[in-house]
Amino acid sequence: MSNIREILSSEHSRTEMSSCRVIHLYLEGSFLRAYDWSAWLCCRIVHPFKVTNRLFKGMDVATTLIGFPPSSLDKFKPADAELKSIDVKIIAKYTI
Repeated sequence: MSNIREILSSEHSRTEMSSCRVIHLYLEGSFLRAYDWSAWLCCRIVHPFKVTNRLFKGMDVATTLIGFPPSSLDKFKPADAELKSIDVKIIAKYTI
């Protein structure tokens, strides 16, 4: 699992339009989670998930996140989305 600072840094450093169309999903325990920009894309394009606002210990910035079980990944995958890669840190990257 990635460090929350790394996750938020990657979510906040999107500068190109092509990177703004990518959803990063991270496996955390028994849930897939999307943070900030990826969470916004999930809620706008994929499904109206319940959004959670959270302040992490030692960080002065609040973040938003959504989560769902990995067994639902196929259910929530948009029909026109392309699965780009799966690795240890990012369980899935979808280009919308």
